[in-house]
Amino acid sequence: MRIVGAYAGTSMLAAILVPVLGSLVIAGLDRRRSAALLVVTACIELGAALMVGAAVLSGHEVIIEWPWMRSLGAYLSFRADYLSAIFAILVSGLSLAVAVYALAYMDGADGKPSFFAWHSLFSGSMIGVLFAGDMILFYLFWELMLIPSTALIVYWGQGKNPLRVGIKYYMVTHVGALLMLAGILWTIVLTGTSHMGLSASILARAHQAAAGRIAMLLAAGFMVKMAVVPGHIWLPDAHSEAQLPTSIMLSAVMMNMGIYGMLRFLGGVMPQGTFDGMAVPFMVMGIVNQYYGGFQALRQQELKRMAAYSTVSQMGYILFGIGASGLLGLKGAIMQAIAHGVGKALLFMSIGIIIHNTGAHRMDEVGGLGRRMPLAMLCAIMAALTLAGAPPLAAFQSEWQIFAAGISRGGLLLTMLSIGSSILTVLYCLGFVMRVFYGKEKTPTGSAADARGSMLSPMLVLAMLSLVLGVFPAIASGLSEIAAAGLLH
Repeated sequence: MRIVGAYAGTSMLAAILVPVLGSLVIAGLDRRRSAALLVVTACIELGAALMVGAAVLSGHEVIIEWPWMRSLGAYLSFRADYLSAIFAILVSGLSLAVAVYALAYMDGADGKPSFFAWHSLFSGSMIGVLFAGDMILFYLFWELMLIPSTALIVYWGQGKNPLRVGIKYYMVTHVGALLMLAGILWTIVLTGTSHMGLSASILARAHQAAAGRIAMLLAAGFMVKMAVVPGHIWLPDAHSEAQLPTSIMLSAVMMNMGIYGMLRFLGGVMPQGTFDGMAVPFMVMGIVNQYYGGFQALRQQELKRMAAYSTVSQMGYILFGIGASGLLGLKGAIMQAIAHGVGKALLFMSIGIIIHNTGAHRMDEVGGLGRRMPLAMLCAIMAALTLAGAPPLAAFQSEWQIFAAGISRGGLLLTMLSIGSSILTVLYCLGFVMRVFYGKEKTPTGSAADARGSMLSPMLVLAMLSLVLGVFPAIASGLSEIAAAGLLH
């Protein structure tokens, strides 16, 4: 048994176990207590993640390891560095915002204890993915993450056939998981261990030709989770079908697992220079995602489906940054993941206010809501401007770094194409705001009320956070740069 940084290590385990084990308790309570306990476990999860982040920022190693399956060279290994700490704070923070938002949104018959229990398990399993230091353990948490997300779609879907949509989501994302598993098993066969650190050192000395092929398998698996075309096919239906809090978890939170996996394995396990060999394909696929998702978002009338295709487009920016690689590209990709999480959660929450308070699910069913819903309109505008990369909000700081990295990589034409897709983002984001909140007043029920209480508070926090990260970019930039440097060395 090896423990480095015992206090922070305890916090790291608490960030995983409290929401996972808490889900069992939540399932046995009544509706009011289960919702309250979800918020409590989310607070503990975020607090523990912040403690781990503080330890990492202070220069301390955070490692807990037990020998596990010795024949496979496997360990029950939990490790934290700058990359995992950044994503853990992002995921736990957004999970807390969703938990608070769900208190009021799930106030009807759908707000059952099992719904809140699945959400707690979903959040805890994602933290497990982020802190796993062993590839087998990483895969187990990855598969655990798939179970509650599927259940939330199947049992609480709002469309005509939630079972069909849930099965489609499970099958498509599981194909990605199997591609990832193939890459992991190949790595174990070559290196004799599933420990990420030991595998990285062995691959760096030998097997570099095979490592390139393994990297392609891993990248393909993670791209499915990132909704990279054509692996995006699960996303629009799943987002449209799911309850709004689940849609936020799928789009603003779970997407970070694909991004993290790509960065962790291609930068932290595969030999140095792996990103360079995939630069142009990644940049091209990123541009395809940007334009395809943007054009599809422009065509949508359904509110959640528009936001879903927006996610496809936004993942393109991150993939372009990973392809541009180098310190600037990877730093920009990490910062863009943060900005997207904040902006997309805020966009879905704004849509949720419209659905919850007017009963409308389509843009052509509403209009002129700004007069009666000024606070919701303000948050929607902040979300739209964040996703569009407008200064001085969060995504502006990340996008210019991604584009600069693309130019420094030598891909001037590709970079100009990527910049051009920003026009689509502006059109569908601001088009949503104009169609819903301006013009002649119209709602299906003939009335509308503004956001308030537990639905409004996380929205205002996210809007302020986007502004703070844009005005004071050093908060995210410094940490992201250290995390990116660690991947390159």
